[in-house]
Amino acid sequence: MTKIIFSQYVKLTDKFEQYKDIIIGAQSDYARKCNCLYVLCEPDIDNYNDLQLNKIQKAEEYSKRFDQVLYLDFDVIPSLDAPNIFDQVSGLCLYPTYPQSGMREYSKLLDKQMMLASEGIDYNESILNTGVFHCDEESMNELKFTERLNECRELCDFNNEVYISYIIEKYKVKYNELDMCWNYILDNFEAKPSAAGYFQHYHHKEFRYHNTNAMIRTTGPIL
Repeated sequence: MTKIIFSQYVKLTDKFEQYKDIIIGAQSDYARKCNCLYVLCEPDIDNYNDLQLNKIQKAEEYSKRFDQVLYLDFDVIPSLDAPNIFDQVSGLCLYPTYPQSGMREYSKLLDKQMMLASEGIDYNESILNTGVFHCDEESMNELKFTERLNECRELCDFNNEVYISYIIEKYKVKYNELDMCWNYILDNFEAKPSAAGYFQHYHHKEFRYHNTNAMIRTTGPIL
């Protein structure tokens, strides 16, 4: 089976510059471990929202050429002991988050619920995080993200996680929940990497915490 891991990078902030080579090294090393291709896309995009949209559309494109597609946000660093994810997942896979009032992600949940409620559709309390996701051609054909994009835009200002959650709930698109270890989100509630995570998702962009845990990547440059 053909497999690809891809990420994307555009300099919209200086937060990545000091760590760019380390992140690329960690993601590409993991791809070699999985015996698959690694591609870093650098699209000609100048804003964050379009960049987030682009990753899902790029996954649609890759799913037509590869049997399995894994996307990693550029703030995701695989741990040294991370097993081959392709052996453990199939189809469309995303990690659900359950934001509470006062959390940064809570507005996304409210937007998704508003979109579904406006059409008389029951909704749940989760937002699907797209920092890590796996897909294949069959699942992306069912998702029809690009085809349904205008429908989403008519209901709400753009956010890719709101849109993909809305589409999956409205159209009952089949997907599998990723375990937390595959998208271990680091934020103000849990700032430092943990041995419980295979993919450390530096949502807060505090890469200075990298290498503070013995289970986390220790080869290559020390930060």
